[in-house]
Amino acid sequence: MRLLIIILTAMTATSNAVGSAEKTKQKEWTFLVFLNGFNNLDRFGLEDINEMEMVGSTDKVNVVVQWASMSSRKVKRLYIQKDNDKYKITSPVIEDLGSADMGSYKELENFVKWGAEKYPAKHYFVDIWNHGNGWQVDAEGNVAQGVEPGVRNISYDDIHGTEITTEQLGVAMQTFAKAIEHKVDIVGMDACLMAMVEVAGELASSTQFLAASEDLEPGPGWPYDVLLTEWNKGGRKSPSFVGKILTKAYVKSYWNDDDISFASYDLSKYDKFASKTKVLFSRLQQCNASDWEKAFKEIKTYPTYTHSSYVDMEYAFRGLEKTMCSEFGMGIGAAWRKVRTSMNRMVDYKESTPGHKYSPATMSFWFPKSSYEYKRFKTRYQAMQFDRDTGWTKIVENMIPFMSNWQ
Repeated sequence: MRLLIIILTAMTATSNAVGSAEKTKQKEWTFLVFLNGFNNLDRFGLEDINEMEMVGSTDKVNVVVQWASMSSRKVKRLYIQKDNDKYKITSPVIEDLGSADMGSYKELENFVKWGAEKYPAKHYFVDIWNHGNGWQVDAEGNVAQGVEPGVRNISYDDIHGTEITTEQLGVAMQTFAKAIEHKVDIVGMDACLMAMVEVAGELASSTQFLAASEDLEPGPGWPYDVLLTEWNKGGRKSPSFVGKILTKAYVKSYWNDDDISFASYDLSKYDKFASKTKVLFSRLQQCNASDWEKAFKEIKTYPTYTHSSYVDMEYAFRGLEKTMCSEFGMGIGAAWRKVRTSMNRMVDYKESTPGHKYSPATMSFWFPKSSYEYKRFKTRYQAMQFDRDTGWTKIVENMIPFMSNWQ
């Protein structure tokens, strides 16, 4: 009897060890999708999860979703498995979180850390699925945590009246990077207008690649079935390669539409770009008032992305180079060349549809057209990493005399 107990105990211990090993088996990638459907995009969330289920998790890629649905008013964590039903979600619910706040960066932190602990991998791709509005947008009546009324950035939760700010997004990814003991391999935004240098600046210290669009995204968002199919082909996929296949799949899926663009950005190149830009901006301070007036008049005519102050950075810098300080000759010209080179190296891969009017080149950034807007957001902007790194607001202040005062 005693021997039988010993044998049974040993068998139980072995079984538990095997179960533990299976639970913690490391794969090449874990894809963590923070899918916030607590808003008018809810039906597209259902469609996108069904697209994910056309491929499901594999021996290469874990697909894990935190799904908030307005129709159920609940948040669930799913481990995505392949099925043949295009209209019904059949993947198992791993956790039911009730009505969790999907506009809280703490909830995002909790999800990605949980996902990495439960589904460990060598590489992590965090996808934030929702509405997006770049680093700032005036939307009266909505209050982000710790930010003045009117600011909306990403992950709007219309049940709780919350959203995640660009700064909070940076904090969440810093926390996650510490938890996994390396930079987050890719942070992607299945949301509009998030390919901004202000977003890149907040993520650069914690994230290797940013994947996003500087333009609007259609409601259906990314083609998850195509992405996962290409991702699982062949051998190991680097973060650069995954960013490239996402960019290609997304743009191709809207090939006959106008104004579709996307890019993958290598944020390891951000620091060099920022340092070269800081040197250039310090030299531009020597320019005279007539130069600043010419620059402002030139750049304010350039194409914008939905909001009048969101201008493609390469377009804007071309305008500055065209109008500023020509009397200083080769010294400032060399500084411009270094900025252009470092800026373009940040763009790891980009594509746009043939009908895109603006042929986007890099990423957008904030170029306020009125003194009212500048004064309203100046304090917040000066606390952001991009301004601390480059002194962009000092450049903008030279143009304030030529701005309108409209609200």
